[in-house]
Amino acid sequence: MGRIRRKFTLYPRKYEKTVVWWYSTWDGDTRVQASTGVEGLRKRYQAEAYVMGLIEAGTLLPRKDLALSPQKTIGSYKKRPLTLREYSTGFWDWDGSRMASVKLRRKMTPGTCATNQAKLDQHILPTLGDLRLSEITPRVVESWMLDLTQTVSPKTANNIMSVLRATLREAVRMGDLATDPTAVVQAYRKDETPRDTLTPKEGLLIISQPDLWPSRKLWAINLTAGTTGARAGELIALTVGKVHADRIEISATLR
Repeated sequence: MGRIRRKFTLYPRKYEKTVVWWYSTWDGDTRVQASTGVEGLRKRYQAEAYVMGLIEAGTLLPRKDLALSPQKTIGSYKKRPLTLREYSTGFWDWDGSRMASVKLRRKMTPGTCATNQAKLDQHILPTLGDLRLSEITPRVVESWMLDLTQTVSPKTANNIMSVLRATLREAVRMGDLATDPTAVVQAYRKDETPRDTLTPKEGLLIISQPDLWPSRKLWAINLTAGTTGARAGELIALTVGKVHADRIEISATLR
C-alpha cells in the first residue's frame, strides 16, 4: 500500500537578515514551490498554521501571475488582511471608539487597558501578530503558551492568554471570526504551594531596618502601610502636607 501524499511540506529560506518559510505542494502531478511571503513566521507551527489557512481559503496554489520563485523578493507580496496585529490596533485604547462602547457596558479602568496593551505588545503580537485571525487555531495557541512558560510563570501565561481570548472573543461577537480557538484551550493549573507568612518578630525585624530595603522610599511606604492600614493607592496620593507629628491625613487615592 502506497504512502498518503501530504498536501504540503515546509522549509525555511534565508533572505539577508531574515528567514521566510516556503512550502512545497502539488498541482496535479506537478510539484509547485511557493513562499508564504511573511517575515513574522518565526516558528514552524506558525508557518504550518498560515499554510493551513491557505488550504481553508482555497488559495494553496499560487496565482500564475505572481510567478513565485526563489528570486522573488519579500516586498513583492501584499500582507494578508485581518491579521491579529491589524485587528487589535486600538483595541485597548482608552480613548478609542471600541472602549467607549465597553465603558457603557462594564467597569473598566485606564490601568487595565494599559496593562493589557503591554501584554499584547510584549508577549502576543511578536509571535502571533502576523497570523490571520482564522489561522490562530487551538494548536497554535497551545504551542505559543508552551513557549511563554520558558520566560514567565504558568499563572502569568494564563493572564496573557486572557488578553488574547478577549480579542478573539470580540472578533467572534462582531462576526469577524467563526469560533474562538482559546475557548477550548485549558489554562495551566495554579501553583498550590502554600506561602509562609512572617511571624510578628520577623516582621518587626524587617521593618525596623531601613538598610535592608532597596530604597528608603519603599521602606517608608511599607512602614506606613503596616502601622496605619493605608492602601497602596492612598499612600501614592499622600503628600507631605498631610503628614503631621501626631497623625496622617488620608483624603485621596490614586489608581
